[in-house]
Amino acid sequence: METLKTLMSPYYYTKQKRIINGYIRGHKVDQLDGLVIIDLEQVITQSDEKVQVIVTAQARDYFQYDNKPDSYNQQIQEDTNIERFKEIWTLNWKDETNLQLCNIKTIG
Repeated sequence: METLKTLMSPYYYTKQKRIINGYIRGHKVDQLDGLVIIDLEQVITQSDEKVQVIVTAQARDYFQYDNKPDSYNQQIQEDTNIERFKEIWTLNWKDETNLQLCNIKTIG
């Protein structure tokens, strides 16, 4: 979590931490297997302070549960297919040389 805190804007980090804490309370862990970045495309924006990138990737994304039997979690993993997805990552300049993530939006 400390690494994420340095890479994300304070608002986005707080939002993601809330989601992760909800997963913990729900006894689940988000698994992302076989992540492959297919394409990165920068979007031209009106602001020099903001950078947007369309990320096309594929992975197998599923939940595992620490309060369920191993056989249950194994079945979930086996039933989950690799899927391709696109997201728009919005980053702001933290300083002159470092960007920080401030939003990820899934697109069609």
